Amino acid sequence: MGLLVNILYALPVYQSVILSILLFSSSKRQVGFSRLLMGVFQLLMAFYFTFNFLYSLRAFAMVAGVYFFVLPVILLFIPVFYLYILSITTSGFTFSKRHFVHFIPSASLTCLNLPYLLAPKSEKLDFISHGYSTLNSSSLFSYLLAIYMVGILGIFTFQLIYYSFRAFKLYRKHLAYIENRFSYTENINLDWLLVLIICFVVFFVFNHVLYLVGFRQQVVVQVFYNVAMLGTTLYVGYRGLMQMDIRENRAVLEPNIIFGQKTDNNDTGNDEDDRSKKAYIGMDTEILKPDYFKKYSGSSLTISQKVMLLSKLKNLMQTEKIFIDHKLSIEDVALKSESNTKYISQIINETYNKNFYNFINSYRIEEAKKLLVSEGNEKYSILGIAQSVGFVSKSTFNVAFKRYTGLTPTEFKKQSV
Repeated sequence: MGLLVNILYALPVYQSVILSILLFSSSKRQVGFSRLLMGVFQLLMAFYFTFNFLYSLRAFAMVAGVYFFVLPVILLFIPVFYLYILSITTSGFTFSKRHFVHFIPSASLTCLNLPYLLAPKSEKLDFISHGYSTLNSSSLFSYLLAIYMVGILGIFTFQLIYYSFRAFKLYRKHLAYIENRFSYTENINLDWLLVLIICFVVFFVFNHVLYLVGFRQQVVVQVFYNVAMLGTTLYVGYRGLMQMDIRENRAVLEPNIIFGQKTDNNDTGNDEDDRSKKAYIGMDTEILKPDYFKKYSGSSLTISQKVMLLSKLKNLMQTEKIFIDHKLSIEDVALKSESNTKYISQIINETYNKNFYNFINSYRIEEAKKLLVSEGNEKYSILGIAQSVGFVSKSTFNVAFKRYTGLTPTEFKKQSV
């Protein structure tokens, strides 16, 4: 059993090192800064797992040599992971001086731990090998142990709660962002993050309880701890390798461009505008109540320009069927419309009361419904039809189809026979 435990302590070290190498090697400029941060996170985990591995081997001399860095490293885990989340939810993210504030707790505990370096080697070994029993024998190590407890049970717990809250806010903001700019969510959404946050919280609460009641040295607990860490670091590393950074096409973000020309700041207010407004309202049965015009009251788009832009948008969807591009973004639509993302978003929201993601997928579902009931398409699988209308995977297609129709594609096809 001892050999099994030692192997389980060694595996996370190996895994984190390999993942960090893969992440660092792929963190090129065109990929984004996020993989570099995830590589740092995996490297920190590798150091921590190495410490645990050495302790399980009872290599106390080596443990004593690296102990000074353990608590600072632990207090870097959550801030670095938060910066990773920030990097994948912020377009063009770059690390700046203001981000160093996240490292203050780790730096502070490093300073408070400095007395450890002044202790003789024999006393360090005694402290490492005996732990709690040194409380009565040395005021210095009583102090160091108190610092460790404050760091782990105090600061680390605060970090877990504080950064979980901030990460959840980033998640919600990011979800709204991608649904307003992309027609897909694969490898850019953060649904996995919610699961991870919950798992982190549950795991560390459980781990703290075991630490306080003295069960951490039980073999079963050690096996559980290492298996959990092995699975968590692998999952996080995999997501880090798959996750893409958000990048905007700055060429289509100029605020007052439509059909390649600057727009005026105000409507003309003449009879032509009244006629244009009536035409705009009559262009689609899903046009919204007058309140929605107030939402964009500060927009520089005139009514006649809205009519032209909506007509262009409908042509792109209904005639050119650009929605079949599974990587379609609002920037792509803006370029094809000779406009910008601001106006495209306004037209979609104002006309259909939908974000970009739902707008594009509504066309994909309508096209899929036609294909599912068309003669001659029996040879095509559900996945084949899904991909032909712009969906990447069958699961995404099934979820979207049922959301719009109340039926799965298979149920819809059977019902239409």
